[in-house]
Amino acid sequence: MTPKQPSISTSVYKHSPDFAWRRVDDESVILNVETSDYYSLDPVATYIWETLGKKQSPNKIAAAIAKKYGISAAKACKDTEEFVNSLLKEKLLLP
Repeated sequence: MTPKQPSISTSVYKHSPDFAWRRVDDESVILNVETSDYYSLDPVATYIWETLGKKQSPNKIAAAIAKKYGISAAKACKDTEEFVNSLLKEKLLLP
């Protein structure tokens, strides 16, 4: 029996216009222009953030991460889904 893959969205999201962001080397910084709160993203999170902005779904991003970093599809799906959910919770992404 094959283990069931975690559920991950096929939805496409967009960056919220209330935030400005800048790439610095292989990392990124996202700034809430109203509150001055900022978020720092590591290289993998930056890849996810940038790719979401190019209208790619989380499931396609997870597949690319699994291949690029040589990790299991299940781990890539889980990590990507958790990160996307945190972006949605912080209102950095919009449906």
